[in-house]
Amino acid sequence: MSRLTALRHLSLAGNMLIKLPETLTEMTQLRCLDLRHNRLTSFPAVVLSMSGLTELRMDFNSLQALPVDIHRLSRLETISLIGNPLTELPSTLAALENLEQLDLSRTSLRTLPPMLARLPRLSTLRLRSTRMRPPPEQLARFPSLKRLEVNRGAFRDVHAARHRYLE
Repeated sequence: MSRLTALRHLSLAGNMLIKLPETLTEMTQLRCLDLRHNRLTSFPAVVLSMSGLTELRMDFNSLQALPVDIHRLSRLETISLIGNPLTELPSTLAALENLEQLDLSRTSLRTLPPMLARLPRLSTLRLRSTRMRPPPEQLARFPSLKRLEVNRGAFRDVHAARHRYLE
């Protein structure tokens, strides 16, 4: 893989990987890394060295946490973490100023971390099949949000909250 230095998109999806080769750092032109459906139990340190990434897909692994150093991936525009047993997110995620799309569907998160509202370009937030029931007043703090996908029934109290705001 070390000779593929001009590669911009790499899919290693479905390869049952438990770790990644260090040679990935030599792919300096890589913008999209697809690691879906592997056996990663921790966030690969090698990925943190790939500062040019704009899209990272790590769906359906076994990640329980993101590293505090996630802010090193400052060019990320899309992160998809569907189906990982994440229970919390590091506050440093809020430093990803270019992040536009975040998919936390089917994770173990129970609450919407308030720091996500500090993401200035976040336009798409997916929270399908989670236990989250974000209150409407919290979602009102997301300045750029254009698309929100949540569980059916997540807003059963919206009518009451709406009346509070109109009074």
